[in-house]
Amino acid sequence: MTPRVLLLTGAGVLAAAHVVGVLFARPLFRPAEVLAALCLLAYAVRYDLLADRRPAATGDGPADRRPVPAGDGPAVRVWWARWGLTGAAALLVARAAVTVPPAPGQGAELRFVILSPEEYSELARRAQLDALTPVAVTLLFVLMLLAAMRRPAATPAAGSRRSSAASRVILGTAIGAAVLIAGYAVLRVAVITLSTTGQPTSSADENVPVWGLPAIAAVLLPLLLALASLALGVVAAARGKWGAASGAVLLTALALIFLDSAIGSVPMPYAVHDYAALFSLNLIAPTAALPQPTQAMTAALRLTAAILVVAGLTRNHPGAVRLPSTDPAG
Repeated sequence: MTPRVLLLTGAGVLAAAHVVGVLFARPLFRPAEVLAALCLLAYAVRYDLLADRRPAATGDGPADRRPVPAGDGPAVRVWWARWGLTGAAALLVARAAVTVPPAPGQGAELRFVILSPEEYSELARRAQLDALTPVAVTLLFVLMLLAAMRRPAATPAAGSRRSSAASRVILGTAIGAAVLIAGYAVLRVAVITLSTTGQPTSSADENVPVWGLPAIAAVLLPLLLALASLALGVVAAARGKWGAASGAVLLTALALIFLDSAIGSVPMPYAVHDYAALFSLNLIAPTAALPQPTQAMTAALRLTAAILVVAGLTRNHPGAVRLPSTDPAG
């Protein structure tokens, strides 16, 4: 078994163990997610080291490995392109390290307490941070991969009808998905805004704005993640890396769940009736046997997408297509 297959298989098995633990709210192996992310990091480091030794570009990775000609940007751009995959994988390790589930019996105790306004505000800020942190980390992961990727060189069949048709399908699908996602975000904003129109406000509501900074961040960050994931999918598909494109699609779906969970964590006036959420944490009703089905689905989407993107970007596929260019010389 080659190191590539061994590392990817280990990442998949450990990711599955983590998802099962989340599903039953009882970790099978607490550091499973951390070790899965470490497998992906080791895979990325190995690939970047081997690719850095190649004398010329092969099109077999997230960046064009050829030396940058004079006048084509600073040298740091080459370094960033060479190690962008490793940096993105390191983000996955950092995120997994700070979210290791507690040992059995060491979790938060369920009890009823009376909180002062200051204690409630602190608890609300922690909930917002817990909801927005995974969104921000995933967004950075996608942006680092996009920054490390360059437009591929034209293939001999770049001007063929098949390549042109494929590029139109890819762009049309991505634009349609972006419109739907943006429309859903606008719908959430409209419903929350209209639910307070003409409603009487209490003294408690006066200090809770409908659209404060936390609420704006709860909408914008997942929306940016969805659009960045679509862009990553378009670039990966244009290079013929369909595995990475499939992972980007899963990240786009994950962004919708992040959108609803982030909005749900933001304190809002009591008059707000948020009845337009389609992808909340109650998307799948929990039961006594399966207490966290939606959380398990979210973890499965996130880890599967990470494995597909990392593995897909490092594979060479001959079926690359050329996207329409606005460059007159192009």
